Amino acid sequence: MKTCYLHVGFHKTATTSLQQICGGNRDLFREAGILYPKFAYPEEKGNRWNHSGPISQIYKRGKVKESKIEGSSNERTKNRSFNQKSFLKALRQDSNLLLSGEALSCWPKEQYLRFLDDIDTFGYSVKALALVRSPYSFACSAIQETLKSGRYHPLVGINGPHKTKRKGIQRIPNRSEEIKILQEVFGSSINFQPFSKAISHPQGPVAFCFEELGLPISWSSLRQESSFDSNQSLNNRQARTINLFNKQLKLNSNRNDYSKSTRRLVIQGLEELKGGRFLLTKEEFNLIENHYNQSKKEMSTALGPSFSDESLQFSDPITDTQDIIEALARCTVLLATQSSKKSRSKTANLD
Repeated sequence: MKTCYLHVGFHKTATTSLQQICGGNRDLFREAGILYPKFAYPEEKGNRWNHSGPISQIYKRGKVKESKIEGSSNERTKNRSFNQKSFLKALRQDSNLLLSGEALSCWPKEQYLRFLDDIDTFGYSVKALALVRSPYSFACSAIQETLKSGRYHPLVGINGPHKTKRKGIQRIPNRSEEIKILQEVFGSSINFQPFSKAISHPQGPVAFCFEELGLPISWSSLRQESSFDSNQSLNNRQARTINLFNKQLKLNSNRNDYSKSTRRLVIQGLEELKGGRFLLTKEEFNLIENHYNQSKKEMSTALGPSFSDESLQFSDPITDTQDIIEALARCTVLLATQSSKKSRSKTANLD
């Protein structure tokens, strides 16, 4: 029987690095009897080796043979049609299959059942892997991604939580429900491992994943170089400063103007801000402590204490803001320059 090696993330566990290495070594995987599928993506897509989007779109609508592609004949619709045909071809071939996508860890139960039914129909057994961050570590990482995406988070201020009408921020991001669904659907076919264990591997978390999946390929034979600029973390001062922009955009109701290129300019303006990694302050943590304790208990019950045990560390409140003021000024100049260029371009088009 063929094997479908399924790497489902979770988010922020070196998934992009794994996908880039797999995509850059498709020929070597082929020689080892493993297909790492290639799909079509929108032009603006950064990481084109992440299988999350294409496979999620297929099983959101039905099974691979049944999924209907609706809409006009635009690029996105053509990509979906191409990806459906490509995945069906991949399922029909005789090699083992390797799939990777962090969003594959967040499906509703019905979507997994459709996927697993297809996998079984085409003669595969499943061997799945999920790396899991501890509750506080994941919450800090997920909040930072929220800020980078242009969304405002009321928990995060410069030197303390932003003022809110509610008495406290009661919840933090966690993966308890997703873990329960994965356990129910995959049973003994899925291997959960703490991310803390993966990063302690001598060759890094990607090599750890390859070993845990049992891929029949030598790590030393793989090419490690990548031209892709992986998802860079913001430091503590950068993350808190960018949230000021997000707050203003929310107040002005103009988040639609906060495009990916605009967010890049803001991050560019914050590059000179130095600081340690983003963590909550003790005051911020106090507001979500009850939910943290609940999340920790749920994870420990589901997976064991090794997944929830962690040493809590906090950021100090920021008191000296001179460098932040200077960074905000740089951002303002960059954004004003971008706006001026757009205005000139529109005027030229009218002429």
